[in-house]
Amino acid sequence: MIMRALDHISPIPFIIVSLAISLATGATPPSNSTAFTELFNLKQNASLGELSFRRGTTTEKLSFGATTGLYAIGFEVDSTLLPAPYQNQFKGQQVLQIILGNANPGDKLSQFGSFLLVADVSGNQSQLRVPTKDNQSSRNALYVQFRSPQTPSNTADEEALKSTFFASSGVGRVDPKGKPEGLAVSFSDRRLRFSKRRVRVELNTLLATPFNPESADIKGAIELALFSPGSDETTSFLREVLAETLRAPTPKGPPILNPAKKK
Repeated sequence: MIMRALDHISPIPFIIVSLAISLATGATPPSNSTAFTELFNLKQNASLGELSFRRGTTTEKLSFGATTGLYAIGFEVDSTLLPAPYQNQFKGQQVLQIILGNANPGDKLSQFGSFLLVADVSGNQSQLRVPTKDNQSSRNALYVQFRSPQTPSNTADEEALKSTFFASSGVGRVDPKGKPEGLAVSFSDRRLRFSKRRVRVELNTLLATPFNPESADIKGAIELALFSPGSDETTSFLREVLAETLRAPTPKGPPILNPAKKK
């Protein structure tokens, strides 16, 4: 039923769609990917900054940091690590997946959003934009899926779908901060090595959903820790995690969301 509802809009990457459906329906994500986000000390890798989320006439100011419990954590992978056909969709590009969550959610959502950035952070800043029907290229693309962190975790499916928003237009920017540094962490029986660096992500996008005509937008900037594989063992692990996360069939068409405008 959910996928049929998505059929009438231009699809976005299933990396985002699968997370949105998981959050909206309360589905349990793969165990590896869940544990993966818990590997890193959120205090040592605290995110900073503020986002403003508007839905209709209501605006929420979201402050990120160790004191608020709101966090953002990012993972950078080469497109060759993605399962087919995502390798073709983002061929020759670096993909940044940023997860937004609450370390102390109580009865609210523990994860409430995700940004997917197609950008190279090895050099200077990258300008980003939400793909449109006029420019469907995934290069330097920005994709957003977002729900209010105040959403109760037991929200009914229908209301959850209405409150799950996607970027429909807008721009963004990612700025690398400082030099990468090595990091080793233990996971199960594996010793994983990552390269870690700080990045600043800025965005100003309009949001929309096929389940709700209400207008929305998100804007602001956050600084966060971005992790990339630093060893063959870690690369293999990331490939397994991504294969689990993206195991559902890919949607048809270009990776954009443009809800039909009423004439």
